[in-house]
Amino acid sequence: MPGILPRAMADIFRRKAEMEHDYEVNIKTYMLELYNDQLLDLLVVHGKNSSGGKKTHLDIKKDSKGMIFVAGATIKECPNLKALQDLWAVGESNRHVGATKMNAGSSRSHLIISILIETKDRATGKVSVRAVFNN
Repeated sequence: MPGILPRAMADIFRRKAEMEHDYEVNIKTYMLELYNDQLLDLLVVHGKNSSGGKKTHLDIKKDSKGMIFVAGATIKECPNLKALQDLWAVGESNRHVGATKMNAGSSRSHLIISILIETKDRATGKVSVRAVFNN
């Protein structure tokens, strides 16, 4: 049985399909973990981001509209549900895990995933961006 995040991801793309006549919808995501008091980009592998560039320092910021974001995080476009699920799998595989007395695969960090939805009204051209899932 799928958990909250997989069901939410599927619902986002279902609703995107319902809105396509009136809105252009773009979905992006980033995935981080807080581990040993450090913020780490889970879409970065072996010190480099997924496009081969050097990883950057991550800073938590608030934009002029009050939306919290992480400057320097790798943000990936998700044109479909499979792309979002694949990125989630990459991020999960990069998390710090280890055995405990209670759980053989316990996470050793806090997961932060944000799914950003940008909508553009086809009639007015008005653009809106929302972070719909911050965990």
